[in-house]
Amino acid sequence: MRQLAAQRAPFEPAHEFSRNAGPGPGDVNHLLVLAIERALAPPIVHRRSMLQPTRIVVVDREMFSPADEREETGDSKFVPVQEPAKHPKTVGYRKLFADPGQWRVLWWGEFKEILAPQLAHPERLRDTYRLPCYVQVLETEREVAISDLASIYKSDVRPANLYFLTDGITRKLDLVLPLRAVPPQNSPRPPNTLLPHERVFRLIVANDPTIDITNSKTKTSSTLPSLKCAIPARFVKEWEFKISRDEALYDMNAKPTLGGLIVKIARRLRAGKRRKEFGKWQVLLTGKGTDEQLWAVRPPEGRLIDSPVRDWARKTLEQGGYDPNKMIVEWEIFWRRRGL
Repeated sequence: MRQLAAQRAPFEPAHEFSRNAGPGPGDVNHLLVLAIERALAPPIVHRRSMLQPTRIVVVDREMFSPADEREETGDSKFVPVQEPAKHPKTVGYRKLFADPGQWRVLWWGEFKEILAPQLAHPERLRDTYRLPCYVQVLETEREVAISDLASIYKSDVRPANLYFLTDGITRKLDLVLPLRAVPPQNSPRPPNTLLPHERVFRLIVANDPTIDITNSKTKTSSTLPSLKCAIPARFVKEWEFKISRDEALYDMNAKPTLGGLIVKIARRLRAGKRRKEFGKWQVLLTGKGTDEQLWAVRPPEGRLIDSPVRDWARKTLEQGGYDPNKMIVEWEIFWRRRGL
């Protein structure tokens, strides 16, 4: 739309304009004349008539589509925009919504042609099912090759193709879009090319209701690595054990005696020595692998059941790929047999 300066002199188009009106900007058959009420400038006297100043606005006919041209037959069909990507370039386009797009709950029967490839078992859904999706709309800013647009605006969901957006599909998706200059009808275009201001869309399923959750969990659990449930053989040296496994288990399960309580109290009174042993243990752990930390570095004497040491052991067992619930017991037995 172009605005011309206000005319201060009488304007009378010649007769040849109306006979030879063309599509150019000077076509007076497509002029919209707007009267300005109570104009500040004085009126113009022409042939005993008082004329108020007017403003002439030239309306480009191709910027708007008449109502009868917008009603196209079959405009609700999904026309895919697909072209293999070869040489990605800088493409002029804009997204009309922030990713992943506008949330919509759509009838499966209306959009299954697009959404079926994204589901594990689309045959399980009836046409009356409603599926949560995201819709994204792209608008070209200049002439764009379809292959360039497809290669740049990719999706993690495959396939999630681009489709031409028509008025019928816009209504089905309940989209409110900003105004634009509509591309001229039946305009010549290079092959596999989008014209400026054309719009395409894509749909992505928000979640797949057809996935078999039980089978999925089984498949996931089967791919997990098995946890270790034994002490590495290179650390098990029978000649270093001072008591048997049965004796260690007995000591772990036995109720504390008066003598044992006295020993515990005596150890706690030596707080300085205990801190020194704990610090030495932490230094010896530095730079060693999880197996060496667990089975080669002696924990502080008399502190196998203390919370800081025991929490460290459980965490390190988990990091080393062991079953912490089972191996925390084996860890304590191991070091009790070593005299701790």
